Amino acid sequence: MLGANGFLGRELRSELVSPPHMTADLLFYDRKNHDLISYKENSRLKLVQFVETISKSSPDLLVVNCMSARRPSDITRIKEANYALPKSIFQKIQSPNFHKAIWLQPESYWQYALGPTPDDDYVYWKKEFSQFLQGQSQRAFIRTIPLVFCHLIGSEDEGSRFVPKLIKSLRTKKIVEVVNPDESLMLSAVEDVSYFLSTKIKENSLQLNNATQIFPFQKVTIRELTNLILDIIPESPQVTFVKHARNYVPRMSEQIDRLPIVGPVRLTPLRVTLQKISDKLNT
Repeated sequence: MLGANGFLGRELRSELVSPPHMTADLLFYDRKNHDLISYKENSRLKLVQFVETISKSSPDLLVVNCMSARRPSDITRIKEANYALPKSIFQKIQSPNFHKAIWLQPESYWQYALGPTPDDDYVYWKKEFSQFLQGQSQRAFIRTIPLVFCHLIGSEDEGSRFVPKLIKSLRTKKIVEVVNPDESLMLSAVEDVSYFLSTKIKENSLQLNNATQIFPFQKVTIRELTNLILDIIPESPQVTFVKHARNYVPRMSEQIDRLPIVGPVRLTPLRVTLQKISDKLNT
């Protein structure tokens, strides 16, 4: 697993080490030391040593790339995490011996945005790595599975991201101005994503198509989301909805609506997830 300390990585790591445990070894990539940390053996191994050792026995190999970086990280870190480092690791594990290898690549729905996004550097390098994987699909010995995730939310979400930031504003301020209330958001609970992936991995049933698929999401407008939050917080502030400018263009392309949806999956009610985030912010 790459990016085991990130938002999705932490949730997935927790699911993978919970009963029933996997019989296979679970290895976390340590970016700082370029080591692989074995959960099963509680040991460290250099990536090159790992490749040389296990490639001789032709094992099944699954790489889950949860590595990601976005603002406020600097541009160098954003490029490294979203493109350079996973590309380097992908190239290192290319071998005819890994004939059953799978690379699971979470993609961001911002990659399907129309025009500028809130995090252009992040989206740019995400796209570059996706294009690299597409170019390798015919030549590499590794099967790549792209899976698109929409806006992931959960109780461990960073307070600077949109949903927890909105909850915090509605909880602490007396007057709140909400912009673009009719813009749609596509939300998925990170707990549902990690549960789905961990179940498939433990059962060795990750039979997804090579074609890009999208994880199910709950679509709400910012106005609807705001009203849901107002229902779960103790005191409601005065809320003013400010409509978008006349030249407003929806951010998402129609392409994302045409992506096949993976399933069946567990979907936690949005209100439940929002309540967990609110409770966490209150501690």
